[in-house]
Amino acid sequence: MPTLPTGFTRRTMLKTGGAIAATAALSPIASLTHASSVPEGFTRTHGLSVFGDLELPADFKYLNYVNPNAPIAGKNIVTPSSSRFNQSGSTFDTLNGLIDKNEAPALIDSYLFTTLMGGNGNEADAVYGLLAETIDVAEDGNSWRFNLRDYATFADGTQITAEDVAFSYNLLLEKGYFLFKRILEKMESAKAIDDLTFELRFQPNTSQNDKLGMIGIPILSKAFYTEHDFTKADLTKPLASGTYTVGDFEPGKFIEYIRRDNLWEDEVPIAKGTANFKKVRVEFYRDTTVAFEAFKAGEYLIRSENSSQNWATKYDFPAVERNDVVKELLPDASPTGTQGIFFNLRRPVFQDIRVREALSLMFDFEWTNENLFYGQYKRTHSFFQNAPYMATGIASDLEKEILAPYLDQLPDNILEQPWQAEQTDGSGRLRKQLRKATKLLKAAGFELKDGIRTNAAGLKLEISHPYVGATTERYLLPYKENLEKIGVKLTLQRMDPAQYVRIRKIFDYDMITGGFGISLTPRKSSEQLWGSSYADQENSYNLAGIKNPIMDAISEKIPEAKTREELHAIFMAIDRVWRVNHFWIPNWYIDVERVAYWDVFDRPDQTPKYGTGVSTWWWNEEKANKLNIKSD
Repeated sequence: MPTLPTGFTRRTMLKTGGAIAATAALSPIASLTHASSVPEGFTRTHGLSVFGDLELPADFKYLNYVNPNAPIAGKNIVTPSSSRFNQSGSTFDTLNGLIDKNEAPALIDSYLFTTLMGGNGNEADAVYGLLAETIDVAEDGNSWRFNLRDYATFADGTQITAEDVAFSYNLLLEKGYFLFKRILEKMESAKAIDDLTFELRFQPNTSQNDKLGMIGIPILSKAFYTEHDFTKADLTKPLASGTYTVGDFEPGKFIEYIRRDNLWEDEVPIAKGTANFKKVRVEFYRDTTVAFEAFKAGEYLIRSENSSQNWATKYDFPAVERNDVVKELLPDASPTGTQGIFFNLRRPVFQDIRVREALSLMFDFEWTNENLFYGQYKRTHSFFQNAPYMATGIASDLEKEILAPYLDQLPDNILEQPWQAEQTDGSGRLRKQLRKATKLLKAAGFELKDGIRTNAAGLKLEISHPYVGATTERYLLPYKENLEKIGVKLTLQRMDPAQYVRIRKIFDYDMITGGFGISLTPRKSSEQLWGSSYADQENSYNLAGIKNPIMDAISEKIPEAKTREELHAIFMAIDRVWRVNHFWIPNWYIDVERVAYWDVFDRPDQTPKYGTGVSTWWWNEEKANKLNIKSD
């Protein structure tokens, strides 16, 4: 499921098997100037959060869910579990994962590049010094100065300076993947004050939330990208500022990341005890069945299982029976995301809300869950499922105030219990839903003609849904049969991953299944999922092509939130409007992480509240030897 590049999304970062940029104390390599005293009019801090709350004190040594003495050894072999920017989880043809062109390996930027600050998996939005040791905040809040660690280096041994940081911000704003422009749109300037002091200035009235959204920018080498064309989508190995460098790779098949020796990050408190593998190898598979067979054969070592059928029926191979492979449900309190079947409102056939509602009614989750998913899932109702800002019950006073200007444009019950997907009896007959859907289609002007619903203008309800793997096909086939009962023809188009990525980028589909990770503290950039300005932006996350003036207007209030309660109310209001418009068919969720792994790892006793904590695991040589799995 793709992740929003809006800061620190722990559900992705904490389950990538060591992909978090970590950070280590060496001696300064040069005598560079540094602002040792706090500038007049500024306050120094060790961390930042949206509403000022910090769980960790200035002198914390490491996170409470890591082993600070974990050995740096061995390897982890994984498959991509998420992607962002121009990155793909099924193939790659460039190592530049920060531009709009081509396809890069999923999360390559997380392996290679450090950031100014890093997150704590026990807090919603707090960040602490990573490349930056401390932060000086101006009284008016419009200027943040980051005091960089004087021992931080790129992989070639050169110093990371404030000039490199400023270069990175300005380069990505001008030439990076288009979402960087959205993230940094409130940035007034990014410049070096001295060798080790970087200043980020914000436009007046920029919210704290939007400011924090700018902290996750990857740090690049000015010297390297002065010599190499940043906009070129080639296979040049980027110069790393973070934990790993690129080792061997074969486009579309695998890439290896090699942990840097004498890494500058290893004693930095926010990163200590993470990224403990000397090598991480990422394997790419175009076919999900082939990928599963590869795991069984030990070709990769840890698997986040997305298939309920696999989880229920296929983990009976000899390695599981011998306990060489461990099958485990890992807790994760993160929001469960936004998976669903999106209607493409760019197509005339989906302009009528009654058509969208009718098609939604014919998706039988209860039958699907029991007969195909072994009862492992719960029905998704909200676009912000399990998030603290998911709309529930009667609207609060704050929600009512936000929605008040638009009540004459919304259903009468918008302030009551928010819309929820209709529950079926699980028999598969859908008699009630069939009658209701038929009535809605007739009201929308679609009558049966030669077995297909057709309106007076000759528009037929003949639609298509592209997909890649057999897992998706399993639940789409029963849905296709249900649609036939109301005179709607659904064509399922199986594609190879490269073709699928292309049609997804240009929105060349009628319906498409998609899902996105959502953060615990959402910000303005979250509107890329529904904002009108993103609807026609190629490769945006607005899969449905939503152009809803009410949602746009409410989104403008996001930066104005002064408290967490106000912020949540804004998103609850957006959630209510989203649901009543039937922009998608919500699918399902699971509030644990299904993980299987070869028993070659050790891990801390504690796990973070948000995320699985896989990034804190380490290699156990004794266990690996028993399984005859080599560490290199």
